[in-house]
Amino acid sequence: ISMEEFFAFESHEDGIRVIIMKNGENRLKPAFYTALNELLEKIERDFDSRVLIISGQGKYWSNGLDLDWLAENKTQTEDLLNGFHRTAARLMSYPLPIIAALNGHAFAGGFMLALACDFRIFRSDRGFLCLPEVDLGMPLTPGMRGIVEAKIKDPIAYRDSILLGKRWNAQDALKVGIVDAIAPEKEVMPKAMEFAKSIASKESKKGVFGRLKTEMYHHALAPLLSGGLGQGADELRSKL
Repeated sequence: ISMEEFFAFESHEDGIRVIIMKNGENRLKPAFYTALNELLEKIERDFDSRVLIISGQGKYWSNGLDLDWLAENKTQTEDLLNGFHRTAARLMSYPLPIIAALNGHAFAGGFMLALACDFRIFRSDRGFLCLPEVDLGMPLTPGMRGIVEAKIKDPIAYRDSILLGKRWNAQDALKVGIVDAIAPEKEVMPKAMEFAKSIASKESKKGVFGRLKTEMYHHALAPLLSGGLGQGADELRSKL
């Protein structure tokens, strides 16, 4: 699997590193996780890395689990979900600040991956953030619920995201704190870069950042790392 199939990588001054997901809808499957984790490893090993930005291209940031791949690989349902759990846990405990530059839609697992990042800047003129599992008749795994609970702190927004499958536009997402800032499409990346520069200064952060995140989000990380899928795998298989 070549990393280039899924991602472009840019290295900017001030220790700012950028991963651009470039595989269409950026659907999540084992090859995607493997390539992303290799990149995360490379960035972490680079002593000069200070901040990571993850962006997409065009209409989508990520449209969630690759259900077409899953339909052809039903026996690998657990691998798909466990890979998602490990990748989300990696982002939630990563030793650098991660900014999700949301250029477009983030749905289901894609929205949860964006929530696993530390900060979110969302395109203001188009795109939705949504957990459509309720409409698909699919439960969340304990780990997935943990991500949403840790990051959507407004109780009404948490409820409506899960039980109503609410589609959040940029303005509404900003109001309830799901995203930190919004900007027109052309300004999402410049805004992310500007914010990255403002938090990239201290070398001392690198050692402690991952530990602080691990402590902050320990309730969410526990089910992600335990390998527990609840009824998730059986339910997902039955829907295909």
